[in-house]
Amino acid sequence: MARSVNDEKICALNELQRNIAHHYQWSLNLNRTLVCGTPPKDDTLREDAHCRCKLGRWLNGRGKQYFQNHPRFNTIIEHHKEMHDLARELANSAMREEKISEKAYDAYQDAQSRLRDEIQATHKELHDEIVSTDPLTGAETRTTMQERLNERISSAKYGQIQDWLIMMDLDHFKAVNDTYGHATGDVVLTAVAATVRRQIRANDLFFRYGGEEFLLCISNVDESKMQEISDRIRKSIELTLIKATDGACLSVTASFGVFGLTPDVSVEEAINKADKALYEAKNAGRNCVRFFYDQNYLTAAAATG
Repeated sequence: MARSVNDEKICALNELQRNIAHHYQWSLNLNRTLVCGTPPKDDTLREDAHCRCKLGRWLNGRGKQYFQNHPRFNTIIEHHKEMHDLARELANSAMREEKISEKAYDAYQDAQSRLRDEIQATHKELHDEIVSTDPLTGAETRTTMQERLNERISSAKYGQIQDWLIMMDLDHFKAVNDTYGHATGDVVLTAVAATVRRQIRANDLFFRYGGEEFLLCISNVDESKMQEISDRIRKSIELTLIKATDGACLSVTASFGVFGLTPDVSVEEAINKADKALYEAKNAGRNCVRFFYDQNYLTAAAATG
């Protein structure tokens, strides 16, 4: 079975860890040169040493392939080159048997520290990003869902609701798997997720809740706009033609349950209420949108109306 993009990225991160270990050994060899007068490695004195060491080759190869769009990646490249430039100056001074100044040595150590700190922070961010993304659909997983939704709920306001949770479930998805196979089921999930992402903004939240269920959080829109958005997503899914693994074309529909967020509702309660609205959509014949209204919302709306 082919590895997913996330699996490939995790392998690349493991390679980064191994190359950090090689870099640590490289720095020990440089210290031997500075303290004991041991001849430096050939590539230490080269102008392009930062491209020739194992860490440098990884950064310009696999690292660049998978992580060059990360905002810290170019900073790591710059710190790595700076560290090598300073190391070359120290090694040349040692080869000439010159006394190395504290200023020059401290500059090298500072560059090493910046490089190390930047790599460690980037590694953690990349790892967290990978494990929080569903490899099939690209939606966020439940790993970060609680924290992300708590942030939206804490910023929600009473009265005119502006933040909304959508529970979305594909209709009759079991029949797709039974008829076309699970491989086609995966194709359907991928296509639907791509369709949804095209209909929402970059700051909207999109989670794979489980199986064929997805959660969305849409912020800064009123109820009328939310009805428009949810129905637009629904229609876009219905109109998406998907090619099965056997070449056949099929389409699917989805049902939606929507709940307006307020600061006094927990993530669990919000999901439960969106799920109740989804249940109403299923009972209404599927491929439709239903909103959940509770008494607290109706009272608050009346008070501000």
